[in-house]
Amino acid sequence: MTTLATGWQQAGSEDFSRAMVRRLPELLDKRQHVATSLVREALVRIDPRAQPEVERLLESQFIPVWLRAALERLAQRMAYRHAMRLELDQV
Repeated sequence: MTTLATGWQQAGSEDFSRAMVRRLPELLDKRQHVATSLVREALVRIDPRAQPEVERLLESQFIPVWLRAALERLAQRMAYRHAMRLELDQV
């Protein structure tokens, strides 16, 4: 999983992005450093359509404060990227 997080070179598909977000709680239990890398890479590579998964994770009470802040930034960036995609699709 560490290799995946550090080697994630291109934007992920919607399904892949959703799967990665769903795996975050499991990674937190086993390998926090991997979860940190994954969230950092997700800021630029995750598909914006996975935003509902991020928001569901934010509703969970079992995530650390540092991850909550990172996920809030991620959700904001995903909303912005989604708005940009919609605007570009209209052109």
